[in-house]
Amino acid sequence: MTANHFKPTRSASDPASAAQQLAVTVRLSTPIETSDPYITGCMEFLLLLWDEMDDWAGASRHLASSAVSELRSLSAPFVSAASALVVWILLPR
Repeated sequence: MTANHFKPTRSASDPASAAQQLAVTVRLSTPIETSDPYITGCMEFLLLLWDEMDDWAGASRHLASSAVSELRSLSAPFVSAASALVVWILLPR
């Protein structure tokens, strides 16, 4: 873009006006196309998709931690029985 593309709306001596003229945002410099990432419908779809993926990830983490907890609680009696068997075998009678 050329410098004459931005036309001053205030006097050049106003510092706020000069800052506004120099500030160029991504949105202004992005060409408008059919695949514009700033379109509300596309953004809404991406946010809904992200929310759904986050829900599935949270449910998976919950199931994994519950499964580990259940396995840990079920394995305690077996570990106790195995250690008692080892002590029974190793101690002289």
